[in-house]
Amino acid sequence: MKRQSLFLIFTLLILCSITRAQVPETMHGLTVGGNTENNVYVAIGQLFSQHSAENGYEVTAGLAQAQLLRTEISAERYLGEGYDENGFFYPTSIPIGNYSDSKYSFAGSYNYDSLTVLYLLIKPLDVVCEPTVTDIEGNVYPVLSLAGYCWTKTNMRTQHYSNDKAIIAKALVYRSGFHPDEGANLNIYGRLYTWYSAVRVPENSLTTPVSDADGFVQGVCPNGWHIPNNTEMTALHSFSAEDLRSTELWLHPNNNTNSTGFTALPAGKFNSATNRFEDLLGETAFWYIGADPIPNTYIKLVYYCDEPLLGQSADAYSVRCVKNY
Repeated sequence: MKRQSLFLIFTLLILCSITRAQVPETMHGLTVGGNTENNVYVAIGQLFSQHSAENGYEVTAGLAQAQLLRTEISAERYLGEGYDENGFFYPTSIPIGNYSDSKYSFAGSYNYDSLTVLYLLIKPLDVVCEPTVTDIEGNVYPVLSLAGYCWTKTNMRTQHYSNDKAIIAKALVYRSGFHPDEGANLNIYGRLYTWYSAVRVPENSLTTPVSDADGFVQGVCPNGWHIPNNTEMTALHSFSAEDLRSTELWLHPNNNTNSTGFTALPAGKFNSATNRFEDLLGETAFWYIGADPIPNTYIKLVYYCDEPLLGQSADAYSVRCVKNY
């Protein structure tokens, strides 16, 4: 009988201890060892019991379930607005896309700690574009509103710069044994330009492209239009390759939807190393002004890749233009 009474008392003490341990007194992150990306590896929870050893180390008998208040915030902002609320900050220069962040707060005694999670969508501006634009030669290009900008919907075909009618040094038309019809190729795919000719600097030079008062580089684009800059191409890069590629002409297999209406065609390239035209129907790329600016920067679409590729090249590729704003 005495043993049963002692067992009952012992059981009640354990239950009491467990009940008390689950009452949120304090909330701490306890370092349990190891390294992570931020050099901290912690377990979040309430201590069952705690002891301090002579050597200064803290020893715990275990961790209860974390007492944590989680709050989720979903927000949408237009390009150029940024976000500065609820303890989160994103600058006005942040590009289009989806972002997430979190903030952890220790509440102290007799309160829950809090975890606030932000899901932020930066949306393109609603831009109204004229239906077409015409270059100095009279070539007419349909215009597309995409990612907050007005883009030419077809590749540039001009042999002359629009601001002064000067001849472009490298404005090539695809021609190969399998695709010998230059007239048809020009009409469908436009011309292929080296980056230097596209931005109008001497071939293979270190000259910085000339920009206007707003920082735009006109290059081969019509008056009032410019070679895409780093911000604009980052916005384009937020789409998948399938959403940018035309549903026609590309090699298979592919899952092209052209849901953006960008209608990128597989215009191929002129390979400067082999001195020949290559990869018609298999790939295309578009020049842009990179950060710094870095020369020879492109965004490339390849028929077997799901995502656009960013890189540099000395070859000749296509040009799409963006309207000044």
